[in-house]
Amino acid sequence: MPRLLTSSLILMAQDFTGYAGKAGIADVADTDPVVMFILIGFIGALLLGVIALLLTCLILFLLTSAGMLSVSLFMGLYHRSLKTGIKTLILSAFSLFGVIGGAAGYLLFSIFKDVPFKPGYTLGISVLAGLGGGLLTGWLFSILFGRFYSYLGKRFRPSKAEASADR
Repeated sequence: MPRLLTSSLILMAQDFTGYAGKAGIADVADTDPVVMFILIGFIGALLLGVIALLLTCLILFLLTSAGMLSVSLFMGLYHRSLKTGIKTLILSAFSLFGVIGGAAGYLLFSIFKDVPFKPGYTLGISVLAGLGGGLLTGWLFSILFGRFYSYLGKRFRPSKAEASADR
């Protein structure tokens, strides 16, 4: 895609000069500065578009993170359990990262290998596989967290003698 864009910009610059494609980029700047201003404006608009896309992705990431945190907080408050809230956060985060990982894996696979199937099918399969992998990994981590949480509860819980002495 970038090579196509660059070559089309060069062809556009060469065709505007009247040299019928015989001039180079330096000749275009010397003979017709208007074309160079158009190219600079086009490149500037492209950079602004990339910045807007990155800001949109950042805002989407922040909103998704805030939503996952608030759902896990409300689940913990509803069940009156810190353990349930953190398990909910772990499961939702790993599910989301699994979907993103599946889509990224599809992108890398399709770049390096010709995929004989329709892109929609393989993207759907990779996203579902990523979701399954993320849910499985999140479930395993939530079990590990539950065991660690119960270990910490047993380790740092005061004994009955200490609890009655504090009253």
